[in-house]
Amino acid sequence: MAVTSAASNSDHLRCEKYEFEHVKQFNYLGSQLNQTNSTSSEIQARILSRNHCYYAYGKLMKSRALNRSSKLKIYKSLIRPTVTYECKACTLTNRDEQYLTIFERRILRKIFGPVQNEHGFWRIRMNYELNNPIKNADIVRYVKAKEWLGWVM
Repeated sequence: MAVTSAASNSDHLRCEKYEFEHVKQFNYLGSQLNQTNSTSSEIQARILSRNHCYYAYGKLMKSRALNRSSKLKIYKSLIRPTVTYECKACTLTNRDEQYLTIFERRILRKIFGPVQNEHGFWRIRMNYELNNPIKNADIVRYVKAKEWLGWVM
């Protein structure tokens, strides 16, 4: 079996009668693979798609019929696992961790809403105020725990 570059186009690879096109990135089984083996673009794409997912559940998440704990359960069971799907197989950079943390805090701020200070003014919740209700089980720790469990299993 001979593998050669196609004579007519150097961006193609020929293996006997098959010709393969050279691409910079492609999706395979739900994961985005690229020539630099970087996962940042995949994580950003997942965050963008999960923003769409969150806004699809927008009426449910804004509903006063559901309490905060129910909304948090919806986030933890539907949205967070889809963002972190296949993250256990990749190494997160500090930038990736920041993207995930920013995404999660944005969602949590919408779930828990603003807080009124002692002067009667409304303000958004601080990061430490968001960590208390989730008991420091943020999305980065969730990914790292899944990665560790993957290695143990």
